[in-house]
Amino acid sequence: MKFGYYPYYKELPNEIVFFQTLRQSIETTIDSDLLSVYPNLSGNTVRKLKLLLHAIGGNVPYSPNYTDLKKMIDVKDDRTLKEYLTMLENAGLIRLLMRDELSLKNMDKADKIYLENTNLMCLNRPDIGNLRETFFVNQLENVGEIYFSKSGDFRVGEFVFEIGGAKKSFNQIKDDKNSFVASDNLEIGFGSKIPLWLFGLMY
Repeated sequence: MKFGYYPYYKELPNEIVFFQTLRQSIETTIDSDLLSVYPNLSGNTVRKLKLLLHAIGGNVPYSPNYTDLKKMIDVKDDRTLKEYLTMLENAGLIRLLMRDELSLKNMDKADKIYLENTNLMCLNRPDIGNLRETFFVNQLENVGEIYFSKSGDFRVGEFVFEIGGAKKSFNQIKDDKNSFVASDNLEIGFGSKIPLWLFGLMY
């Protein structure tokens, strides 16, 4: 989970250089790549995007408090904040998780915000539980739409998933018919318990 998402890792001598390069890539993405898509971005907006990403990155998975975020980056309305979040998602830096398929990302508030992949998380000192969730979201996003679940962690179609370690129980999702536990540190699955690493084969 620490390396591997960005192919240039193989070309670099060690992890220190890798994370330095990753930080530079993030800067380039916001400073240059976003400008090619949003040519009217001002320097002040770029600065606020970096502040927003920093605020999210230190607290992922982030259950957004829009009032606090607006104060932090000095924007006045929800619409502008949602636009900034959408820009960061389009840049491949974050993932906005909505409650259901009727929610529109440009209109409704996200229920949770994740960094786009676990390599980005490892720029800080991530909690193992948050790493697991980020890995799951990243691997499943290319298969189908993922939504925040009231009972488990995620819903994909008709299926509910709870993410955890090898001893994770079904207590939280026992009332959901099509529910599964995706367990880290589990080599072979059984029943409705699936090894988390298997989802890496779906990318």
